[in-house]
Amino acid sequence: MCEMRRWAGLAVGAALGAVAAGCMEGGHHGTLSANEALAQARSDEFVKGSIAKRPPTYRCAEREFELGISTSGRYAGYVRPTYQLEIDDSRVHNGPGNVARIAMLVTVFPDAATAKACAAAGVYLDLHPDPTFGGSARLPRRQIDSKTVVIDEHRAGRAGDSFNDDTGQYDVFFSDGRVFAQGRASNVPHMKIVRDDLERLAAEIAG
Repeated sequence: MCEMRRWAGLAVGAALGAVAAGCMEGGHHGTLSANEALAQARSDEFVKGSIAKRPPTYRCAEREFELGISTSGRYAGYVRPTYQLEIDDSRVHNGPGNVARIAMLVTVFPDAATAKACAAAGVYLDLHPDPTFGGSARLPRRQIDSKTVVIDEHRAGRAGDSFNDDTGQYDVFFSDGRVFAQGRASNVPHMKIVRDDLERLAAEIAG
């Protein structure tokens, strides 16, 4: 299972559709609908977002994270998300050519078990070789905490990097109830923004 497969659908920069704004603050509630979640994101000062029209299906286990296009035939056993939401943060500006510097994806599943399994598999597969190529020894990558792994960590200013402040690929995976959150950034300050944004929005969506 290659790393890029786990990030299919993460394309920050889609224009935000017209959605009724509204704040969901206050006591506990059921998991927000797609439109409610997008409205909540706007109230949290996200400036862009979109709801995937047809998100991929997922099959997640301890060492498996696969994306599909159906829940039947060869994709039997895959789970179709209730909805999927891409978001962005106005504090992190796109680079030249409108290249996104961060990516955030929130996927809401019909059950919490699937969200939890996908989060665990995301972290595990960042730290171990693709099982289809054999080998199981842990890769020389740093796990910052239970949610965050940094790949190709290096000093800022490395020749060939897209931006002078890049210091690695910071991947974030976690779940909150039925919500599975993914984030990616290329330096520590942006990673902290991604983490904070996702943790807040996931909690708001999960209720």
